[in-house]
Amino acid sequence: MRKLGKNTRALAFAGVFCALTVVIQLATAPLAAPLGPLGQQLVTGSLVNLSLILCCCLAGLLPGLGVGLVTPFVAALCGILPPFLVLLPFMALGNMAIVATWRTLISIKTSRNAHVRRIIAAVCGAIVKTSVLYLGIVRLALPYLTNAPPAQAAKITAMFSLPQMFTALIGGGVACLVLPLLGKVGPAEHKNNS
Repeated sequence: MRKLGKNTRALAFAGVFCALTVVIQLATAPLAAPLGPLGQQLVTGSLVNLSLILCCCLAGLLPGLGVGLVTPFVAALCGILPPFLVLLPFMALGNMAIVATWRTLISIKTSRNAHVRRIIAAVCGAIVKTSVLYLGIVRLALPYLTNAPPAQAAKITAMFSLPQMFTALIGGGVACLVLPLLGKVGPAEHKNNS
């Protein structure tokens, strides 16, 4: 059997993680609905963040960025995101921010072991993603780019503030536990390639 090239393997991982992320969003929305909006966001958001992190660690930076960019738009086409399309680029930027943060921090050559770098990446990735979403959506898009009624603006503000930190931390924490088990599957975490 012929061995897959690095680019083919990265593209395959990106395709799988893009599909997985969309399936996660479609499947968890109705399953987590009894938990209420916050519970649903925590379940779905945590799994989406996990998928993004695994993609960038297993396939590399560019596939991770690609999945982070595409998934909000696909989710919107499936009807599982807020109705304001102007928010989608900011969601994509938030996804890409956590991917870039993780990829950068796990690739740094230091005396710290890989597990410590992953924990640092989980915390920093959560902070960066939450900051991008809060500044982009709550501080820029909602007040200046939408005409959302106050009640709807308050609901969106609640979605894109502190809960984002929790979903990113949960996804990152699970990734810290899962990545060592997948070390032989995805060597991208241990190399400094894109």
